[in-house]
Amino acid sequence: MQGNARVGLVLMRENWSGMDQMQSLKETIENDAQVIVSRLEKLFEVLGPWVVESTESLHACQHALRENELDFVLLAFQTFAQDTPLALLLQAIGTRPIVLWCYVPWSRLPRPTSYNDLQRGLGPVGTFAALGTLRNLDVPFLYTFGAPDDPRLIQDLVVAARAAQVRQGLRSARFGLIPSYCDQGQSIFVDGTRLRTDLGPVVQLIPIEDYMKAISAVPEERLEAYLTNLSQKYSIIGVSEDILRRSAAAALGLERLAQMHGLDLLAVNENAPELYEALNFRPALYPDLLEPGKVLYQPACDLGAATANYILNCLTDSPTFFLEMMAWDEPKNQVVGGHGGLQNPVLGAPEYIWIGIDLELCRVGAESASFQMITRPGRVTLFQLRSTPRGWQAVAASGMCLESQPLVEGWPHTLLRLDSP
Repeated sequence: MQGNARVGLVLMRENWSGMDQMQSLKETIENDAQVIVSRLEKLFEVLGPWVVESTESLHACQHALRENELDFVLLAFQTFAQDTPLALLLQAIGTRPIVLWCYVPWSRLPRPTSYNDLQRGLGPVGTFAALGTLRNLDVPFLYTFGAPDDPRLIQDLVVAARAAQVRQGLRSARFGLIPSYCDQGQSIFVDGTRLRTDLGPVVQLIPIEDYMKAISAVPEERLEAYLTNLSQKYSIIGVSEDILRRSAAAALGLERLAQMHGLDLLAVNENAPELYEALNFRPALYPDLLEPGKVLYQPACDLGAATANYILNCLTDSPTFFLEMMAWDEPKNQVVGGHGGLQNPVLGAPEYIWIGIDLELCRVGAESASFQMITRPGRVTLFQLRSTPRGWQAVAASGMCLESQPLVEGWPHTLLRLDSP
């Protein structure tokens, strides 16, 4: 994701206005707030802190929350304070994510503990009351705790910020489908209108006619540059010059469509009859080779997979691999999986990647060039998103891509050992 997350910092405090005998404590509390801001500013763009300690400051905080674009709101009870203003604050926060921080100013309680120290450390009292209020109001939130310099706290906030930025990205994301939704597999179907309403991405159906025009409009010099790139980086085995050229033009046609429509992800419905009527093959060379960009390409118009693909890429800043499980070796806890069509070759093991005929479809006369590879070794995260009648189901797992010679003929694939069976 681009830039630091924009965090709205709200500090709840006891109202000590007009109490001159508390002046020293108030100065200490202000210093504590500066420590909080100083620590957070190393990682985030901090707006605030907006202190809530009176009716007037509550109204000012509400106004600031409504007027500012925020990725998430960080709410902390800096001292003892009532949770009464919380309902009004929630109205101003709206649907933005909330992180409730059980704040303490130190990692260890000072001994002996002065009265001022005691007041500084009473934030958990209000925090625990707020937990009940948030639960009663059925407001989703992330809970964390600790002193400003606690590494675990910082990690919690970094994760929350990343997730909040992905959420914001989803709300403006654009997914393109050529030429239609995938109509195979009831369990994976996602309605585009529901996706837009629930998570944010706009889904655009792109007719085959537009795709064919984009292929025809690919400049000759760009096509030659792409072909040169292929021949310099990869072995080309069993693919005629004509087939390679048509396959390269099809890849660059996808690139043009993504640019024309401002897409974040472009998927091809490889089961659509009109695709084969127009092209007589499926695009299987990855477009993003000359100037690697931020558009994702995938070989199936599975909107659940597309959304998972986008989320995973945003969270990791890493290329993604579209995977279907092929086989599981239970004794070794190893999985073989992959998918034909559009796959990013940067994930391939350098010694085991080449360009060959798309074997899956050439048997039915749809001949095109395709990357053949097994993925390189390394840590991986698997992520799946499903639309269910009751909401969205996310499934995540982790594992290791193992070093191996190619195992499956005709498909880009991987050999995984899962961390958990």
